[in-house]
Amino acid sequence: LSIVLNLAEGSGKPTLNEQKRYYAIAMGSLRETEALLQITNSQTQAELAHRLGGHLYKLIQSR
Repeated sequence: LSIVLNLAEGSGKPTLNEQKRYYAIAMGSLRETEALLQITNSQTQAELAHRLGGHLYKLIQSR
């Protein structure tokens, strides 16, 4: 939930620096989620989270 909320909040910010800040926070939350999925042996979901992280990284870099 934190990931989606930070992406939504960041997309509403007026400056690129503010957007990037919220997107970076979302990335941190995503990495936490990925770690939890690995701990619980949810490999398919962990791989999906990892791929999502790649997309989020590209979004951050494009700003």
